[in-house]
Amino acid sequence: MYIPVKTKPWMCMPVAFGAILDCDLDYVFGVLGHDGGEIIPGRKGIERYRSFHIQEMVDLCHICGYALTEIETDPSLAPEDLAVYPDKAGERILWHIQNSVGVIYCQANTAKQRHVLINDHGIIYDPDTGKETDILDYVVYSYYRVDRITE
Repeated sequence: MYIPVKTKPWMCMPVAFGAILDCDLDYVFGVLGHDGGEIIPGRKGIERYRSFHIQEMVDLCHICGYALTEIETDPSLAPEDLAVYPDKAGERILWHIQNSVGVIYCQANTAKQRHVLINDHGIIYDPDTGKETDILDYVVYSYYRVDRITE
Protein backbone atom coordinates (compact mmCIF):
# COMPACT_ATOMS: atom_id res chain seq x y z
CA MET A 1 0.00 0.00 0.00
CA TYR A 2 1.32 3.42 -0.97
CA ILE A 3 1.16 5.83 1.99
CA PRO A 4 1.00 9.45 0.81
CA VAL A 5 1.71 12.47 3.01
CA LYS A 6 -0.89 15.20 3.41
CA THR A 7 0.04 18.58 1.97
CA LYS A 8 -2.45 20.73 3.91
CA PRO A 9 -3.38 20.50 7.61
CA TRP A 10 -7.04 19.61 6.93
CA MET A 11 -6.33 16.76 4.48
CA CYS A 12 -5.64 13.74 6.71
CA MET A 13 -9.03 12.13 5.98
CA PRO A 14 -8.95 12.22 2.14
CA VAL A 15 -5.27 11.21 2.17
CA ALA A 16 -6.05 8.23 4.41
CA PHE A 17 -9.03 7.07 2.37
CA GLY A 18 -7.14 7.66 -0.88
CA ALA A 19 -4.39 5.36 0.39
CA ILE A 20 -6.86 2.65 1.43
CA LEU A 21 -8.77 2.87 -1.88
CA ASP A 22 -5.59 3.27 -3.99
CA CYS A 23 -6.85 6.60 -5.40
CA ASP A 24 -4.81 9.74 -5.89
CA LEU A 25 -5.94 12.98 -4.24
CA ASP A 26 -7.05 14.59 -7.50
CA TYR A 27 -9.50 11.71 -8.01
CA VAL A 28 -10.71 11.91 -4.39
CA PHE A 29 -11.28 15.68 -4.64
CA GLY A 30 -13.04 15.22 -8.00
CA VAL A 31 -15.48 12.72 -6.49
CA LEU A 32 -16.05 14.87 -3.39
CA GLY A 33 -16.34 18.10 -5.39
CA HIS A 34 -13.97 20.08 -3.16
CA ASP A 35 -10.54 19.96 -1.50
CA GLY A 36 -11.67 20.97 1.99
CA GLY A 37 -9.84 24.28 1.85
CA GLU A 38 -12.83 26.63 1.79
CA ILE A 39 -12.51 29.14 4.65
CA ILE A 40 -15.50 29.40 6.98
CA PRO A 41 -15.82 32.98 8.31
CA GLY A 42 -15.60 33.45 12.08
CA ARG A 43 -13.51 30.36 12.78
CA LYS A 44 -9.83 30.30 13.70
CA GLY A 45 -6.92 27.90 13.28
CA ILE A 46 -7.51 24.63 11.51
CA GLU A 47 -11.21 24.87 12.41
CA ARG A 48 -11.60 27.63 9.80
CA TYR A 49 -11.36 25.12 6.94
CA ARG A 50 -14.39 23.28 5.58
CA SER A 51 -12.46 20.02 5.76
CA PHE A 52 -14.35 16.72 5.34
CA HIS A 53 -17.04 14.64 6.99
CA ILE A 54 -17.03 10.85 7.22
CA GLN A 55 -20.30 10.75 5.23
CA GLU A 56 -18.35 12.07 2.22
CA MET A 57 -15.98 9.13 2.63
CA VAL A 58 -18.97 6.74 2.63
CA ASP A 59 -19.87 8.12 -0.81
CA LEU A 60 -16.27 7.89 -2.01
CA CYS A 61 -15.98 4.27 -0.86
CA HIS A 62 -19.29 3.33 -2.49
CA ILE A 63 -18.29 4.92 -5.81
CA CYS A 64 -15.02 2.97 -5.69
CA GLY A 65 -16.84 -0.31 -4.95
CA TYR A 66 -16.16 -0.52 -1.21
CA ALA A 67 -18.30 -0.60 1.91
CA LEU A 68 -17.44 1.44 4.99
CA THR A 69 -18.32 0.04 8.42
CA GLU A 70 -17.86 1.96 11.67
CA ILE A 71 -16.67 0.08 14.76
CA GLU A 72 -16.89 2.28 17.86
CA THR A 73 -14.46 2.13 20.76
CA ASP A 74 -17.25 2.78 23.28
CA PRO A 75 -20.57 1.85 21.68
CA SER A 76 -23.64 3.29 23.40
CA LEU A 77 -27.36 3.58 22.73
CA ALA A 78 -27.60 7.25 23.70
CA PRO A 79 -25.06 9.97 24.56
CA GLU A 80 -25.73 9.72 28.29
CA ASP A 81 -25.36 5.92 28.33
CA LEU A 82 -22.26 4.16 29.43
CA ALA A 83 -20.69 1.83 26.91
CA VAL A 84 -23.11 -0.98 26.06
CA TYR A 85 -20.48 -3.69 25.81
CA PRO A 86 -17.36 -2.29 27.51
CA ASP A 87 -15.88 -5.77 28.08
CA LYS A 88 -16.09 -6.67 24.37
CA ALA A 89 -15.59 -3.27 22.70
CA GLY A 90 -11.80 -3.24 23.04
CA GLU A 91 -11.50 -6.80 21.76
CA ARG A 92 -13.86 -6.06 18.87
CA ILE A 93 -12.09 -2.95 17.58
CA LEU A 94 -8.64 -4.56 17.91
CA TRP A 95 -9.81 -7.65 16.02
CA HIS A 96 -11.10 -5.49 13.15
CA ILE A 97 -7.91 -3.40 13.07
CA GLN A 98 -5.75 -6.53 12.92
CA ASN A 99 -7.88 -8.25 10.28
CA SER A 100 -8.72 -5.51 7.78
CA VAL A 101 -7.76 -2.23 6.19
CA GLY A 102 -9.36 1.04 7.17
CA VAL A 103 -9.07 4.40 8.86
CA ILE A 104 -8.75 5.04 12.59
CA TYR A 105 -10.48 8.16 13.92
CA CYS A 106 -8.47 9.33 16.90
CA GLN A 107 -6.63 12.08 18.73
CA ALA A 108 -2.95 12.10 19.61
CA ASN A 109 -2.36 12.10 23.36
CA THR A 110 -0.54 15.43 22.99
CA ALA A 111 -2.86 17.13 20.45
CA LYS A 112 -5.94 19.32 20.55
CA GLN A 113 -7.29 18.28 17.14
CA ARG A 114 -8.87 15.02 16.07
CA HIS A 115 -6.97 13.05 13.43
CA VAL A 116 -7.17 9.91 11.32
CA LEU A 117 -4.60 7.16 10.80
CA ILE A 118 -4.25 4.60 8.03
CA ASN A 119 -4.52 0.93 9.04
CA ASP A 120 -3.22 -2.02 7.01
CA HIS A 121 -3.96 -5.17 9.04
CA GLY A 122 -2.57 -3.75 12.28
CA ILE A 123 0.26 -1.73 10.77
CA ILE A 124 -0.68 1.90 11.47
CA TYR A 125 0.53 4.87 9.40
CA ASP A 126 0.19 8.59 10.04
CA PRO A 127 -0.80 10.61 6.95
CA ASP A 128 1.05 13.58 8.48
CA THR A 129 4.39 11.82 7.94
CA GLY A 130 3.63 8.76 5.79
CA LYS A 131 5.45 6.68 8.39
CA GLU A 132 4.44 3.89 10.72
CA THR A 133 3.18 5.06 14.12
CA ASP A 134 2.23 3.53 17.46
CA ILE A 135 -1.51 3.32 18.17
CA LEU A 136 -0.74 3.65 21.89
CA ASP A 137 0.13 7.32 21.26
CA TYR A 138 -3.53 8.02 20.40
CA VAL A 139 -6.98 7.96 21.93
CA VAL A 140 -9.08 5.93 19.47
CA TYR A 141 -12.73 6.92 18.98
CA SER A 142 -13.77 4.81 16.00
CA TYR A 143 -12.42 2.50 13.35
CA TYR A 144 -13.75 2.72 9.80
CA ARG A 145 -13.28 -0.67 8.17
CA VAL A 146 -13.16 -0.67 4.36
CA ASP A 147 -14.16 -3.83 2.46
CA ARG A 148 -14.64 -4.48 -1.24
CA ILE A 149 -18.28 -5.00 -2.17
CA THR A 150 -18.78 -8.34 -3.89
CA GLU A 151 -21.86 -9.67 -5.61
